[in-house]
Formats: sequence, structure tokens, C-alpha cells
Amino acid sequence: MAIFYTALTNATQTPPPQSSPLENLYPAIVQCFVVISSGYLAGRTGSLSAPQAQGIGAYVSKFALPALLFRSMCTLELSSINWYFLSSFLLAKTAVFMAIFLVTLVFSKDDKMAQGGLYAIFATQSNDFALGYPIVSALYADSHPHFVDYLYLVAPISLVFLNPIGFTFLEINKARSPEERSQTKCKTAANVFLGVVSNPIIFMTVLGIGGNFAFNKKLPEVLDKIFQIFGDSYSATALFYLGHSMVGKVQKQSARSLVVMALLVVAKQICLPLVCRGLAELLLHWSPTAINQTERVDMESFAFLYGTFPTAPSVFLFASQYAIAMNVIATSLVVCTFLSGPLMFISAKMVMMRTVDPSNYMSIIHSTTLNVSALTMALSVWVLVVLFIGRRLNSVPHQMTVCLILSQMLFSLGVILNTYLPDIQLVNVINYTLVVLGTFSSRVWGAVIAISVCLIRVRGLCFLLSYRCVIMLVGFCIPTIFTAVLVILNAYFHTSKTKIDIHVFSLTVIELSLTMSLVSLSLICVIGAIIVLNRHNRLEIGAESRTVLTSEEEQTEESGPDLDTLEDRLALGRKLERRGVEIENTSEDLTTSSSLANTLLLPNGGRHEGCTSGGDRCTPEQHRKCAELVKKYKWNQDEIASAISRNEHQITRHVVLMVFLLISAFVELTVCVCRILRDNRNGIRIEIEFFNCVLMYGQGIFTFFIFGLETEVILSPFLRRVRRIFFGGPTILLPSIDDLPPETNELCRQFVTHHRDNCMKAIVGCRRYRLRRYRNVFLGTELVDWLLSIGLASDVTSAVEIGNKLLYGRIIQHVRREQVFCNQPYLYCFVHFESLAITTIET
Repeated sequence: MAIFYTALTNATQTPPPQSSPLENLYPAIVQCFVVISSGYLAGRTGSLSAPQAQGIGAYVSKFALPALLFRSMCTLELSSINWYFLSSFLLAKTAVFMAIFLVTLVFSKDDKMAQGGLYAIFATQSNDFALGYPIVSALYADSHPHFVDYLYLVAPISLVFLNPIGFTFLEINKARSPEERSQTKCKTAANVFLGVVSNPIIFMTVLGIGGNFAFNKKLPEVLDKIFQIFGDSYSATALFYLGHSMVGKVQKQSARSLVVMALLVVAKQICLPLVCRGLAELLLHWSPTAINQTERVDMESFAFLYGTFPTAPSVFLFASQYAIAMNVIATSLVVCTFLSGPLMFISAKMVMMRTVDPSNYMSIIHSTTLNVSALTMALSVWVLVVLFIGRRLNSVPHQMTVCLILSQMLFSLGVILNTYLPDIQLVNVINYTLVVLGTFSSRVWGAVIAISVCLIRVRGLCFLLSYRCVIMLVGFCIPTIFTAVLVILNAYFHTSKTKIDIHVFSLTVIELSLTMSLVSLSLICVIGAIIVLNRHNRLEIGAESRTVLTSEEEQTEESGPDLDTLEDRLALGRKLERRGVEIENTSEDLTTSSSLANTLLLPNGGRHEGCTSGGDRCTPEQHRKCAELVKKYKWNQDEIASAISRNEHQITRHVVLMVFLLISAFVELTVCVCRILRDNRNGIRIEIEFFNCVLMYGQGIFTFFIFGLETEVILSPFLRRVRRIFFGGPTILLPSIDDLPPETNELCRQFVTHHRDNCMKAIVGCRRYRLRRYRNVFLGTELVDWLLSIGLASDVTSAVEIGNKLLYGRIIQHVRREQVFCNQPYLYCFVHFESLAITTIET
């Protein structure tokens, strides 16, 4: 972002005056995020407890925000409003609202209507007043002061029109709960209506619209002062509560939750701004009011800027009130809020650029892509080293991820060579080929990864191994063919490529058409894979199936279940191992172990190619072929046990990678459409171009954050080495028992007296890691889940605190005494069983 901002600053033709509105933008953004950070620190340090913060949240939603809306609506001036422009916000928000609701309704597993309504509210309700008002005031106070009035008119679109629809779905879902299912339909409808109407935000907004006409746009002085006091307190309290709500919310999420979170952020921060700008441009063209070109561009830019405002913190209050998707909403709020900071600043900077000559920013894109490509190259090398050290290269999805990383290195190399090699036509053609081949390959390998993850999750590892060569051949051939076609066409039409053209990927209509077709294919594959994964999870994973598996555990051990996916088989392996079903080092048990390994790796207990999904079994010959494929996969028995505990294929991380590639492809497709339509190059258009360049050439940066920061590979060995250097050994040093606080000693005493035996029965078992088997141990994640399930901890953060107190009190310890307590799959044991836990058996 710093590179981007520096580039944009240099792009301005004339330096801004000393009284530039951008000078007011820095304090406006900084003060908002300082208050948010203060709330986060207050929660993290324990200065403000969760119940106290809930009181602040109740004040914000029931007093401060309703008072602010009432006063604003009563004093709003409606004469200077362009209703066509306002209608564009109505249509844009409604379109995004309905799209999110329908998608959630189709693909959600539980509480469909409630989640659909809540997610739709999240994607359309912006933080108009706490964050939006300072930004708009700083930018438009002098040039377009009436733009501030649009905030008070756009906000009711969500508060009065869209949010009640979402609340209706939430109330309907609430009425369907078991405790309220006996109600009549009339009573349910009455409760829904009462719940919507009695919402103080909606009630005061509607009342304020009536007050605008009743008081002739001016409240009596006494009422005005009262509501002003409440309204002025909204910004600080809302932002402070938002910061506090972030504490402990950004925790490990399931693959499905990560996908939902990413799609919500994309819908709010990318889709909504684009839809707002597009509809504003369309409706202003039809507006009967005379608007000059400069004002029209400003209004279109304002529509885009408004879409970048983050989601209002009140959405988290709605999630808490109805107990629906609280963790997803909270995490999405965190990401959305902090992503909005640089995005709003860049958008505000670009708003000041109305019409831009391409010569003013081509060189800037050149330098930006060079810096981003160099960083991508370095981080890609790091990720390859991490994958090699972590022994991930034998995993099929990781093999395809390596191909993606090599593609990213290929176009990065092309950009770097293009900068430093001489400007000769042959050299430019070679560099152009590297860049195009790398970008095309990255799109194709993104689709290949999506298909592979989908196959390994739905059909099993054996099925993927059968077609691995074909899939990888497609991944190599398609981008090569497309690149060859482009190079031949350029040679045939004598199209020369300059250094700038190569850097900014400046394409002709034919090249754009091929690029759009390839990007569209990648989008279809990734979206289809996500849909199939979601549908598969809906069919296979649920509370009832887990209950049945637990109740029929003995039958499961004897006969072997008909499990459809590798994930289910790995879960079964963990469960069997925890219950004491272990693999001993005897010839008979090794045969059984091999059978179990094949079962774990084969879909549906042996179903393979040619078998239908309806449950038909493979023939012995097909089963033998599957077993041979698995053996060729180079997994010995210890590697299988390691995979069971370490999630060898890292499905969740690959799903996150798929979501990022989906976002990048969507932005590139938008840019291609704008280029084909010959859209005017105003500031916002240039921002989208820069955004596309950063996403395309910076793919390696995001891949690094997903795969390059593995704790087991990097952090743990580093900490062990540091302990050896400074403490003479790898073990951690705990404080003396006499130095522990009284509350820690009391917690340990209470835990031993009332909870230790139950905890041991629930989570203690046997674990196998690499060449060792550990008895009477448990994972850190299991203790956290157990503390949450029985109510000893209110959230993950407090559960980790309790675990560390138990470790300091010598109730539990790490099996090698190398770790404090973490919410990670590290092995711990109770100190009473220390000798049994540390005693291991070589296999």
C-alpha cells in the first residue's frame, strides 16, 4: 500500500494546495482507528470485561444510534437531492442484498433464513456515521457539501427498507425454534411484526422522517440539545465497542467459515463499490436534471467511495441478539474494518483525479509491478523451502500448489528481466512470453487446485491419483497453447510490445478476449468447486451423524463404516486411535494396519473409478489397483499416522487460496470488461487498474501468508534453538509454585477437585506421531474445546488462559516441556500421568 500511495502521489499533475481536503483525511482516518485500537487493547488486557462491553453495545444500539438518526432525519434538507442518484444506491444495495440472501438460502446448511438475512445486512449496512461522515466531510466540505446529506438518506435504505427484511427472516427463524414451534401462525406473524417495529433503530428512523415534516426541518431547541448529546456519543462508543468485539474473535475457523467470511468481505468491499458506481453512472445518464461532466464524475466517484465504507458494528449486535454466526460476523468485521482503512484512503486520493492521461500513470504501474514482482519472487522461494522442509511435496494438492508458485515466479521473472534487459524486440518478445505464460498458468493452476481439492474431498485420494497425470497435463498444456496463440498472432500482425506494455499487461482486443475466456473458465471452476464442497459438507457432516457415530462406535471398529470422504476417514482414525485401537509392531497387526491405511485412503470403503456414487462396491481387481496407487504415493505406515494428526493435505488452506484466486480473477475480469468497453480513465478506473496489478503480480505474497508461516516448520524449531542458546536447554522455565497468584492456585485446586477426572475421561487417550506413540495424552485444541463445552470458559481466549494457569500450577504439561499451553495440536499430559505419557514405544 505504501508503494501504491507513493505512486499515486507522483501521478498527480500538479501538487495539491496547502489547504487540500486530503490534509483533513489523515486525522479523520487515524482518529477512527485509534479509538478502535483502544477498544481492542482494553479487551485484550482485561481492563474492560465482556459483560461491561455488552453494556456499551446496548447503549450504542438502543440510545446513541437511534438518537443520532432521529436528529439527522428531522433536520435533513431534501431540496438539493438528486433522486436518480439516490435511487442508484437503493438499487445497488437491494441487488447485493438479494444476491447474498439467495446464495445463502441455496448453500447454507442450518438456519438458512436467519443466516441469509444476517449476511445480507452485513453486506449492505455501512458504517455511515462513525467512519463515513469524517471521510466525506474532509473530502467534500468545500466542493460538494450536500454530499454529506446523502449519508442520512442512504442510511435509511438499509435501516428502514432492507434491515427490516433481514430482521423478518431472523424472527421467522427464531419462531421456528423448538421452544416456540407450538405457536400459531398468527402469533408467529405478530411476533415477527412486533420484533421488527419495536427495533429502536427502525422506530426512531421512521419517527425522524415524520419529524422532518412536523418540525419543518428544525427541532425545538430543548429536544435538539438532548438528542445531540446522545448522537455525539455514538462515534466514540461504537468504534470502541467494535475494537473490543475483535478480541478473541479472529481464531481458527473451519474451511466453510473462512469461505463465508471471505465472500462477505468481497461482497462488501469490492462488489458493492463496483455495483454502486455502475448503477450511478447508468442512472445519472438518464437523469433529467442537467449535470455537467465534472459533477457527474464526482458523483460516480462518491458512489464508489461510499461502497468502500466498512460494515457497521451494529451488525455484530444483531448476530449476538439472535445467536447466529457470531464468530463469522465478528471476524468479517475485523477484516472488513482494517481492509477499509487503506482502501478508503486510496479511493479518496483517486476521487481527486477526474480525468487522467495514460502517460501520467503508466510509468507508475511499471515501478509498482516491479516492486511487487520482486517481493513475490523472494516470498515464493521461501514458500517452496517451507513446503520442502515440511515434507509437503508428496501431497498431490501441494504438488499442484508448487506448480502455481512456479507460475507466479515465472511472470515475476519476466517483469524483472524486462526492467533490466535492453529494449530489443527479441528480448521484449521473450519477456512478454514469460509474463503471459506465467499469468495464464496461474489462472489455470488455480482452477486445477480447486478441482483437485474438490475431488479429494468428495471422491477420495485414490480417485485423484488415478487422474493426476491427466489433470496436471491439462494444467501445463492450456496456458502453453494460449500463450503460443498470442505470440503467433503478435508476430502475424507485426504487433510490437514495449517495456511498458509488458509491465501493465496492455492487451489488444483479441488478447483481451482470450484473457477473458481463460479467467472466466478459472472463475467457473473455482466457484463450482466451492459449491460442490459446500453441498458435500451439508450431506455428510451434521450433529445427527456425529451422534450416530459415537453411539455405534463398537460396530464401527468391527465392521468399518461406509464413509464417503478422506476427511471422515481421518476423523475416524483419530477417534479409533484415541480410544486405544492401536497398531502394534507385529506381522498380523501390520496386515491389519495396511488394510486400515487403504480404507482411510479409499473413498467409500473401497469405491473407485467405475463405481457409482450410489454405494456400489469396487471389484477386487479395482480394489487392488487402488491399493497399488496408494503405495506408489509413498506413504508408509508412520506417514499415514502423521497425516491423521497433521492434516496432510491442508484442505482449509487450499480453500482460502481458492477464495483469494477467485477475488483476483473477478477483479481482472472487471478490468478486461472496462478495457473492451473503452471506459473513461478517471481516478476510480485507475484505482481498479492498480488493484488488479497488485492482485495479479502479488499472488506470491498471499500464497506466502497461507503456506509460508507454518508454526511447526519455522517457529517451533526457532524457539527450541533460542531456549538452548539462552537457557542451556530446550525446555521452558515455569515460575515457582510459591510465586503463583492466589487465583491461579485456587483455580488449580478447584479443577483437580471437580473437573480433572471428567476431563481425563473425555479427552485423554493415545496419540501416534511419526515414530513414537504417546499414551495418556491430549491435544491443546481438545482441552480448549472441552473447557468451552462445559462452560468453564466463555471464549477461546479465556480457555487458553485457563490452560496456561493449569500448566503453571503443574496440573498439565507439554510432553517434551517445550511449549506453554496453546490452542494448537500440541501434545500435553496430566502431570499425575507424566511417566506414562512420556514413555513411548518405537514402532
